[in-house]
Amino acid sequence: MTKVDPRSALVRDVVRGERNWRDLRDHGVSIDVTPDAVREFGGLEKPVKVSAIDIARGWLRHSANERALREWARFVHGAVGLVEPDVEAHPLGDALLDILWRLTFNEPVTGDMENTVRRIVITG
Repeated sequence: MTKVDPRSALVRDVVRGERNWRDLRDHGVSIDVTPDAVREFGGLEKPVKVSAIDIARGWLRHSANERALREWARFVHGAVGLVEPDVEAHPLGDALLDILWRLTFNEPVTGDMENTVRRIVITG
């Protein structure tokens, strides 16, 4: 039986917006999220694959607070050693990655972004 690192579930919870990325510190993963970069120390053996639905749920959970949304997006987009978006098979996967990129680089949040994210959650 393969042993799963409990930190993987925590990373997935952070992406889904169920936990704050700062909670990773309590589990030996130091993260520094700044407007310019995301650095991680003491990471996982391999990144956690997250689906388009995982990412869309996180976006919706943070959408009421633009500052929190942008910080979350920087984490998801930039934590390469922790998060591996697995969205290629989803019809809106490329649009979702584009939304993350745009949020990370301070482009305005738009209604089209929210509509795309909601479509991902609704259609699965």
